[in-house]
Amino acid sequence: MDGPEAAEETADWLNRHGRPARVGSQFSGTEEFWPDVWTSPLDPRLGMGRVSCLADFLLQTRDVVAVTGTAGKTTTSWYLTQLLQECCSNRARAQNLWPGPSLLDTVGTVVAELTSSHLAFCHHSPRVAAVTNFWPDHLEIHGSLEAYREAKSRLFRFQSADDVAVLPWHDREAQGLAEASPARRAWFSLEAEPPEGMVRVFPYGGGILLEGPGGQRQLKVEPTPALLCALAVAEASGLEWALPERFELPPHRAARLGRLVDDTLAATPRKASYRLQAGTHLVAGGLLEIAGHKVHSSRLEQEALEEWIDRVRRCCARVDLFGSAGEWLHPQLSGSYLHGSLAEAVQAALQACPGDVLVSPGFPMLQEERLALGAL
Repeated sequence: MDGPEAAEETADWLNRHGRPARVGSQFSGTEEFWPDVWTSPLDPRLGMGRVSCLADFLLQTRDVVAVTGTAGKTTTSWYLTQLLQECCSNRARAQNLWPGPSLLDTVGTVVAELTSSHLAFCHHSPRVAAVTNFWPDHLEIHGSLEAYREAKSRLFRFQSADDVAVLPWHDREAQGLAEASPARRAWFSLEAEPPEGMVRVFPYGGGILLEGPGGQRQLKVEPTPALLCALAVAEASGLEWALPERFELPPHRAARLGRLVDDTLAATPRKASYRLQAGTHLVAGGLLEIAGHKVHSSRLEQEALEEWIDRVRRCCARVDLFGSAGEWLHPQLSGSYLHGSLAEAVQAALQACPGDVLVSPGFPMLQEERLALGAL
């Protein structure tokens, strides 16, 4: 279950359990509003009433181990649920603020994958909180790098001294998110051996060395960033965990719809570059501004945007553009085609190209456009 149906059923669950909630884009100042993951914290209507979110409700009422980060949180939480088998069905996804009422009925530990759009509305922190990495992103939603950092830091801000903050020793920016947390430190590192902490996980002898309350273990597995973080969280959680015989990787966010490859969640240049290869027929574009703030506006985002545009020039056999971002991209991509809507761009690409068409916008899109893509 996903999207609006899950939102309504979850709202019904909350209402039945004495927590009045309303979902949707229309709300008044007299109601408690539960925004979805696409709601910008800058929305002026949010100042009219009480704002809550499902993520904060879970943090307040459940035992939660949670992962955030600019990238890698999906893979990390996917690994984590396989390490913590008892939690395998209790996973809250960042892509959807409304995972459905079945999650609210669980009595076990919840593995929560939390994006900044959740955390901006949170006033509670998890027992074990982890960050994979941190760099400028989603500034159009939050308004500034400082506001984005503040939203991410809320994962740690309300922790107690009995809680645990799992941090990457190789990423000083990410460590700074937990600066105000009194929680105990657990470390994972891609490079140098981390300092003393409740848990230490780092590459060693061609595998991974893990040190924690359960003792020292040498694991003969490849030390990827997501797995190092997941192992540190599992050990810090105090729950029973074990390496599976084989890890299942999460499905890539792109989905095939006939000849269309729907990668519309690739709303940043870094993510949109992932599937580009020689001869790609690309549909790109979207929103150049959100809530009056320009998308991809920081220096680092601008550098990533320039690299993506250069890669599009080198890789793509045809580019069809849409939206205000498409209008901005059009003069920079010689030979590209500009259309009045996503639907028109997709139809033109499908008619012109005999093979697959990749929809990987590089910019945020309206959710209704994403949901309508399957009908094209």
